[in-house]
Amino acid sequence: MATAEIKAVITAEDRASKTVAGFGNNINKASVAIGAGVAIAGAAVVAFGVDSFKAYSEAERATRMLEHAVVDVSHATKEQYQQTSDLADALEKKGVLDADNIRQGLAQLSTFGLSNKAVQALGGSLADLAVNQYGVSASGEQLADSANMIAKALNGQFGILEKSGIRFTEAQKAVIEIGTEEEKVADINEGFQQNLKYTNDIAKDTAEAGFARMQVKLENIKEEFGKVLSEGISPIVDEVDSFLERHPNAGQDAANGMKTAVDVLKQSIEGAALIV
Repeated sequence: MATAEIKAVITAEDRASKTVAGFGNNINKASVAIGAGVAIAGAAVVAFGVDSFKAYSEAERATRMLEHAVVDVSHATKEQYQQTSDLADALEKKGVLDADNIRQGLAQLSTFGLSNKAVQALGGSLADLAVNQYGVSASGEQLADSANMIAKALNGQFGILEKSGIRFTEAQKAVIEIGTEEEKVADINEGFQQNLKYTNDIAKDTAEAGFARMQVKLENIKEEFGKVLSEGISPIVDEVDSFLERHPNAGQDAANGMKTAVDVLKQSIEGAALIV
């Protein structure tokens, strides 16, 4: 074979080798990128799962708080509890607040000796006052604070509300101080309707409400997903609890076993060092 032909073959082989090597490098880079993408996606799924479980736990807590306050504290029926819970859902759809946060407010309002009929009648004013005082993303604690303000007003203590610019007429104050529960509730609601300019339903049509409602819907999705996770985890948790009850020293036994394994490994390493 001529020298020129040999050089041509060598050159072709070199180019082929570089092409193959480059292809291999690209595959490696792609594999790393895919691996990183999978890891990031996996982390995102785990994070969403954790957030969802937390959201469901908080929703479950709000539900149990309301049930306890309505049934055990105010001695209403299970049916009335369900009506009160449904009211929270209706107020969420009507406006901008999260139903679980409203449930916390209704639970707080149920602890002041009011009948459940009165609590339900005040539900709209509770949501309106919370939005007026704290905005479209009022939390459960802020709904509870709003309930405290209403309870004080029902007892003739209007100071906190008046500092916020919410003033009742003298006639309304008189009825609230000495009237029947039904009359007090009616005048409280009337006073709020006259004073509150930024309410749960009015806020629904504002620009900031769009983002707030999106957050509420996303939270509801998380709660549903968290419920599925909770129901899947519960049997495992129950089984672990059952095992620990049957084997109360399991934790200590495992710790002792681990310590023994570490000691053996340490001795093996030390023995190997002496031989060297």
